[in-house]
Amino acid sequence: MYNNGVSLRLLVLLVVLLVFSQALWFDFVWDDNLLILENRLTATLSSIPQFFGMDLWSGTPSEHDAPYYRPLVLMDFTLDRVLFGLSPLAHHAHSLLWHFAAVGLAGALLSRLVDDARAVAAGTLLFAVHPVQIEPVVFVAARNDPMAVVFLLSALLLLARDTPGPRHLLGGAVCVLAAALCKESVLLAPAILAGVEWARTGRPGGLRAHLAVAAGIAVYAIMRVSAGVVLPPRADLDHITAALLPVLAHYAHRILVPLDAVPGMHLAWPAAVPWLALIVGVGLAALLVWAGRRVAAAGILLSCLTLAPAIAAIASVGSVPDRYLYLPLLGISLAVAAASRGRRSEVALGLGLLLAVSSASAMSVWQDDESLWRAAYDRWPSAHTAGSLAKVLEDLGMLDRAAVLYEEATSPPRVLQESCYNVTLIHLRRDDPASIVRAGEAARQAGCLDSPELLGPLSVGYLLQCQLDAAEQTAALIGADPTGMAVVVRAAVGLARGDEAPLLSAIAAHPEADPTSLSGQARGLAERCSTGALPPPPG
Repeated sequence: MYNNGVSLRLLVLLVVLLVFSQALWFDFVWDDNLLILENRLTATLSSIPQFFGMDLWSGTPSEHDAPYYRPLVLMDFTLDRVLFGLSPLAHHAHSLLWHFAAVGLAGALLSRLVDDARAVAAGTLLFAVHPVQIEPVVFVAARNDPMAVVFLLSALLLLARDTPGPRHLLGGAVCVLAAALCKESVLLAPAILAGVEWARTGRPGGLRAHLAVAAGIAVYAIMRVSAGVVLPPRADLDHITAALLPVLAHYAHRILVPLDAVPGMHLAWPAAVPWLALIVGVGLAALLVWAGRRVAAAGILLSCLTLAPAIAAIASVGSVPDRYLYLPLLGISLAVAAASRGRRSEVALGLGLLLAVSSASAMSVWQDDESLWRAAYDRWPSAHTAGSLAKVLEDLGMLDRAAVLYEEATSPPRVLQESCYNVTLIHLRRDDPASIVRAGEAARQAGCLDSPELLGPLSVGYLLQCQLDAAEQTAALIGADPTGMAVVVRAAVGLARGDEAPLLSAIAAHPEADPTSLSGQARGLAERCSTGALPPPPG
């Protein structure tokens, strides 16, 4: 049986390779661009000590404080970049290795808890190739999910034994700490260990093992507080309660109807809640517990325990990504393995192979940003996906289509504030003053905040339409002006009225600016305000 079990697990790994190998030729997508390509700290090993004193996004152009403390992930990205540069192939290969390790350890854990090699293989295959695993494996920035699972499973395999020795206890504590330094989803590790021990022995486990896990979590908490990483905003009881059932319904649908692997679901722009999927999911969970008894019940419990921190994260940010299911799917896989012992294992293996085919066919949408966000917009049409696709198309030079999508993203009933920064600028780039004014006024009325990025191009649009009072009033609303447009517009309005004093004042107030360039831009705007011909964007 041992040799049979090893052979089946090797077969599972071969299937994983066949399914995911196409991702090796994919590009970076989504947050890979900020977290990897534009991260100013991951280019050198000397930055590694800094990672333990900052949040995940501190080295990126993102300016907000993030509630994510994941220094080991940043270390991993740094190793990739130092060894292989910014090669997408190398980064994808590294992520796939982490998934291989997670699948191997998952098979080892399941084999301790289920005494049927084919049932273990079926459960492991479900965990390895279900389409919800595409995102955490193929999306490089989500590598922290398989990393956290590798360290957590290592801890469980060290500690879930009758008499763990000192080396097991120390190793388990270190692995729990490492898992937490990759992702917060393992913070309920003491309860997770209790669930595994209950599946194994019918008891919650020994005190020493639990103390080791608690020690790892305690060290993590001290490190996080010392780094000053903020707690998630809006992760309070009211937000969690409101998000709980809709999120469970959407995740039940994703697991039961795995027809795509597309991101884009967001609670701020809710889609129809698939309540039937939640009802069917609860019924199937009960059926698994009936067939698999205590071990299956422990699997369902583990799935709930590992999903709980994700619910808090979703309540905080609103996004409902597949990667939050990476660890919870392990509990479901355990329940399936426990319920599939005997002849049912052949059916479960067949289901796993069907899931492998589904994943292989659905993965291509992750090959680049354009494919990903076109598919996301088609699957989850909302301001969120419209704005994301617009940014990708703008970067590709497809300005006309991007402009339409930015306007959609800044329309009622709820705007995407990030697109408010682009909705007027895109028309400035398109040389369309009338559309600058129309889109800017509509966006402000719909709920866009008066940011310099919105108001600067809008003031230029008013000026080019010769609406001098509106241009002046809009420019006056801009305080700190990273675009540099307000200064130029105020000077140009003065010149259009025959008054050079505002231009001279602007030159005097901004000694860091090139006076010749500033004067030329202001004069160009003033001279062309009646023609609609657009000079190069000022600033």
